[in-house]
Amino acid sequence: MAILNEHGLFWWHHEPIPDRLYAPAASIAGALTIADDGTIRLDLNGVMPREEARPFDVLVTQGKCPPSLLIQGILKGDNQRVLLSGLYANGGQFSSNGISFEQFDAEFCLLGHERFESTNGLPRAQGVVVGLSGFEDWLQLASLEYERTDNSVSISYQDVPNLTYALGDATLAIEYDIRGPYHGKYKRHDVHLKETARLLRTAASPMELAQVREEYSYLQDLFILLTDTDSSLEWPRVTLAGAGDARLALYFQRNKSRDQPPKWHECWTTFPELKPKFGEIYSLWLQKRREFGPAFYLYLGTRRGLPSLYVEHRFVNLIWGLESFHRRKYPTGTASERLAAKIQRILDSVSNRNDKRWLEKKLRLSAEPALESRLFDLLKAVPIALDVHALRTFCRECANLRNDISHFGGQREAGDYGQFMAQLDSRSDVLSHLYHLLLLHEIGAADAIAKGRGLRGRLPYVARHFMKEFGLLRADQAK
Repeated sequence: MAILNEHGLFWWHHEPIPDRLYAPAASIAGALTIADDGTIRLDLNGVMPREEARPFDVLVTQGKCPPSLLIQGILKGDNQRVLLSGLYANGGQFSSNGISFEQFDAEFCLLGHERFESTNGLPRAQGVVVGLSGFEDWLQLASLEYERTDNSVSISYQDVPNLTYALGDATLAIEYDIRGPYHGKYKRHDVHLKETARLLRTAASPMELAQVREEYSYLQDLFILLTDTDSSLEWPRVTLAGAGDARLALYFQRNKSRDQPPKWHECWTTFPELKPKFGEIYSLWLQKRREFGPAFYLYLGTRRGLPSLYVEHRFVNLIWGLESFHRRKYPTGTASERLAAKIQRILDSVSNRNDKRWLEKKLRLSAEPALESRLFDLLKAVPIALDVHALRTFCRECANLRNDISHFGGQREAGDYGQFMAQLDSRSDVLSHLYHLLLLHEIGAADAIAKGRGLRGRLPYVARHFMKEFGLLRADQAK
């Protein structure tokens, strides 16, 4: 299902628009399509003019266009303006006795009612707005109050004050609103009201559109952690630097979500719990996401709306992510003085030069923690009551299974491979949820949850079942 499928006129952005006209004379008719995953395609009914036009230009100029080359347009239906950037010439036809045409894909599409000045290049964003439709249960919105009797219905709305958080050189705001009829008094056969909220991030310095896309993807990932679903956020709207407060829709390619909007009982957090520290949590998320890199996105890659991973891939992705997390959080330095002296004594006892060189390479890694230790060091910090002895055993089993996959391509010994995959699957469920809690803890979100169901109560039934089976929950917490 397409977000947009509209005809219009299109021209090179650097072409000036004559006074009192809405498009240059050299504009070309065409159709703009934006798929529901953000794929942008422009199908023209002609060929965009070149400075030195040659008959076969449409055929020889395929591929990525220079970044400075932009296409502007006006749509037929509602006269909205579009600006396409990141162009890629992708198809066309030259005909000497028929219609020549060409097609473009685009990386970004800005859409709004404001005219884009031809003297300016690609605009930059000063603010980014992301609607939170679908996340009403996580937000705990409940400011609409209605009362119905046999012969009357009354609805009241208590205005909710907006929130603003300082983020150093930027601000993050949450704006509340009501979607419904226009202001005034009307008679109608139906009335639809919906309480909404949106995030507004205003930067101190303007951002490139690629940076907006990156920040948007980071925000989408944060909501996977906070709600435990991959339900998509609304497409962002941007305010442009030096162009007032007008908000333009911004489209780009993104992963399609398969998850439905989360219900309150499915969410691992709720906004009221996080509200006092939400700005701090958001800042920490951006900081940690960039600092730890794969430690965060290897976990999130198992949660995004992508085709299902094989059992082995899911398991090793979780282990790789945790190992990367440990290496960045606790970087190993040189061996301790005691261990270094021991290594030197061993090396001194070897007389053969080649043997000594070989042994030195082997002993160089002796100060590295074992994978079992890395997993245990991380997971023992998860803020739920775990049995440390059972956790140590669980980490050892996970390390052995990872080694089997890495060094033997799967099961080490011949046997029932289905049973081996069942072992991976059950441990992956536990690892995934402990990993999730660890990331929430890292950004301060777990610490902000002081009341309600508690962290252990938010673990899905499957995870709690396997934690009990592996003895991970302490006796006083396992009921």
